[in-house]
Amino acid sequence: MYEYKPSLTDYLDTLLDLILGCGVAFELPILSYILTKIGLVTPSFLKSYRKYAYVAIFSGSGHYKHHHQLDKPDDCYPSPGNSLRNKRYYFFQGI
Repeated sequence: MYEYKPSLTDYLDTLLDLILGCGVAFELPILSYILTKIGLVTPSFLKSYRKYAYVAIFSGSGHYKHHHQLDKPDDCYPSPGNSLRNKRYYFFQGI
């Protein structure tokens, strides 16, 4: 059976990604509030550029995820012992 044994580095990478991602997500409303109070952005500006922000967020997250996966070449490139078909086979054998 295929067993995934994460290392301490894998655990810390995932934990760091979650903590930083949640931190940024919860700080963005405060940042936009401060920028609005200063007068750098207005509610109409935020409303008109919302669709561009969505595109920037999705492309940025895709870019980050793509380059983050390249740090672990075993997961990116197929090999005889690491193919998706073999993982799926071993996963369903345990059910």
